Amino acid sequence: KEFYDIFKNGLKRLYPIEKKKITNIIFARLLVNLINKQDPKNANETFYWLEEMYKQHGNNEELAIEYAKGLFNLSNKQDEAVANELILRLDKLNKKYEGNEEIALRYAQSLVNLLCKQNKTKEGAEQTICRLEELNRRYKGNEEIALRYAKGLFNLSNMQGEKEAKKTIYRLGEQSKRYERNEEIAIVYAQSLFNLLYGQNEEDAKETIQLLEILSRGHKKNEEIILAYAQGLLSLSNKQEEEDAKETVSCLEKLSENYRGNSEIALRYAKGLVNLLNKQNEEEAKKTINRLEELSKEYAGNEEIALRYAKGLFNLLGKQDEDGAEKTIRLLGEQCMKYKMVREWIEMFWVQTEENE
Repeated sequence: KEFYDIFKNGLKRLYPIEKKKITNIIFARLLVNLINKQDPKNANETFYWLEEMYKQHGNNEELAIEYAKGLFNLSNKQDEAVANELILRLDKLNKKYEGNEEIALRYAQSLVNLLCKQNKTKEGAEQTICRLEELNRRYKGNEEIALRYAKGLFNLSNMQGEKEAKKTIYRLGEQSKRYERNEEIAIVYAQSLFNLLYGQNEEDAKETIQLLEILSRGHKKNEEIILAYAQGLLSLSNKQEEEDAKETVSCLEKLSENYRGNSEIALRYAKGLVNLLNKQNEEEAKKTINRLEELSKEYAGNEEIALRYAKGLFNLLGKQDEDGAEKTIRLLGEQCMKYKMVREWIEMFWVQTEENE
């Protein structure tokens, strides 16, 4: 009954006064959580009470931390222009409480989110990165802030052309070296390398895959990084002629063996085998189909891998004469019977074929 009466009459009734037991900090934390859950209009109204409280107790550092959290939560709900205004206030707060790492972290987080809103304004994004870089220097050794700087570099690289992105990713690589035991920063670096490789030509992609390989060796137990390396190898195999693709797919095979049981890595190996098969003659393609069949049996029940085996069989059909195709058709039929995803793919293929006729 008491809590019902408090909330029924709105936040004004909750606002702490000396006679109330609710402390300023508890109330401020309530407001911060409320802002996070509200729509922009109501969040703005709630933020008003948080800001009023901060103004009344401006030298209370604990309250300043909650105010920083509120600014961060509110900025996430705004467009770029309004978010930037709120972040400028966070910047001033950060300078006022120089050395407070919690406030600095909220400022860093808000800058990363601002970068996501600046995907069409590269100049603004570069200015935001400069602010993140300054924070990263000022709080050297703070791995949470270092991670935000890494994420900011990742976001910036996604907005850039290949030449500029390579420079940005180089900075991200340096950050990963400085915090070599930080797995999260290493993951961000791995993802950026894969994104870069995806749009490169074969020669440049080979250089990038070497960086991914080096990173994976330093983080052998991190399967997210290994998966990024596997994705890179898959992308590279798609750019190569048969002989080079064969070597790349062998690397994928080793990864699949070393991380046996990881179905995501196995799937990249399966996709690599399909890429390779498409470049081969019938005799070589049959050998590749055997590898796909073995993988499908090892991961029996995995629809995605079964689909790649089916696609391999389907592509093999195009290389065979009528006598050779008989067995392949039977195997493809068996896959259709076992796996829903294979049936749906075949059905979709025939529908598209009929529409094109």
